[in-house]
Amino acid sequence: MKLTSKQLRKIIKEELENSLEENREQHLAGIGNKINRLQKALEDVTRSIANEEQAANGDDTILMDIRTQNSYFAKQQEQTNLSSKISLLLKQLRQLQDAPEGKGNVGQLERD
Repeated sequence: MKLTSKQLRKIIKEELENSLEENREQHLAGIGNKINRLQKALEDVTRSIANEEQAANGDDTILMDIRTQNSYFAKQQEQTNLSSKISLLLKQLRQLQDAPEGKGNVGQLERD
């Protein structure tokens, strides 16, 4: 699952708008679920990269060939993007958790 920054912003915006209708616990749980899905996707990409590297069987020439393939580079980019998105969501989750209950607006959430 690959998300762009724009899609992530849209998801976060939708969740914040829905928070007015949801109770606080449900909203925080929803963000936690998104983080879990992104972490699962990150684990899958990381495992895929490791599998590609293991296919080299210790041969540096083959490993170099694998690491210069566009598909390998795309997986590395996806890995970086997922890590960044998870970090951002965790910061926003902490910000929401630290906000006083019943105050409604928590102010501007951190953005990337």
